[in-house]
Amino acid sequence: MNTMHAAIRLALIGVGLTCVLPALDPNLKISQYHKQYWQVEQGLPHSYVSAVRHGNDGYLLVGTDEGMARFDGVVFRPMVADGWLKLSQRWVSALLPASDSTLWIGTFDGGVLQLRDAQQLRRQRRRASRPAGRSVGLSD
Repeated sequence: MNTMHAAIRLALIGVGLTCVLPALDPNLKISQYHKQYWQVEQGLPHSYVSAVRHGNDGYLLVGTDEGMARFDGVVFRPMVADGWLKLSQRWVSALLPASDSTLWIGTFDGGVLQLRDAQQLRRQRRRASRPAGRSVGLSD
């Protein structure tokens, strides 16, 4: 049975390799492609982006050093949450949308927030034993 599985995997890899297409047209110079820049003027909370994830609702979630925003492909909208969280003043360093519609947010000061429908469910603060100024990464 293992030999059959290996043969199927090898066949699928072979088919996949024959379908490889170039990501960019090799006949065009990079300067010939359309480029779009998004900055504060377009609604981004800050031009320094430290985290990007695809949200469960289809929006692109963007974390910056002055909060986070949702992007629909055209417009950035600041992420609204409980006012006392001061999300717009936090350096968002990691984002993890969970399958249960919660959003985990890691902050540069070592904090972790869990939000659902813009309401805080949980907040984990940096332990005194952990040095300040360390970024938090999240993974599923």
